[in-house]
Amino acid sequence: MTGSPDLSPAAAAVDPFDVVRQVLDLVRLNGAIFFRSDFRAPWAYTSPPAAELTGALPPGPGSLVMFHVIAEGSCWISVGDGAPREVSAGDVVVMPYGDRNAWGSREAADPVPITTLLPPVPWTEFPRIEHGGTGERTQVVCGYLRGDAVLFDPVLRALPSLFVVHPPPGPAADWVRASIDFALA
Repeated sequence: MTGSPDLSPAAAAVDPFDVVRQVLDLVRLNGAIFFRSDFRAPWAYTSPPAAELTGALPPGPGSLVMFHVIAEGSCWISVGDGAPREVSAGDVVVMPYGDRNAWGSREAADPVPITTLLPPVPWTEFPRIEHGGTGERTQVVCGYLRGDAVLFDPVLRALPSLFVVHPPPGPAADWVRASIDFALA
């Protein structure tokens, strides 16, 4: 039948990078690496909503979208009162609404506020957090994007409060790895 939609399971599958490309086409984005973290198990922290971190972020118009790249190791993350989600090296964690969140190692630890781990502003060098015990290492590169009216676009409002993208092998993964290496250097 000509003109009929393809309802096969393969057609229903959504490529997360297609979604990201569509989102980037809708808004003008700018941003930067915010800080890098070197955690050793056991560790855990809580972070307030992005709006409460504005003193640590450069001012600017538009909505904040927080992202985190797991450079090494693994950990869990939860947003709001949601269930923890495991993430590992190579994963890109995106929080389009900058909701309150918590992170930690597989080994239990009492969470501390992230604001107590950050150096005071203004920063004279690239901020780095070192926190936790002497166990397994997890490195995270944290950043933000600022976009024109991000939260008011109906397509963007359909995004979940947390999503994880693991770049497939090839140029996208190579670019993410090179960006991580650059940020860690």
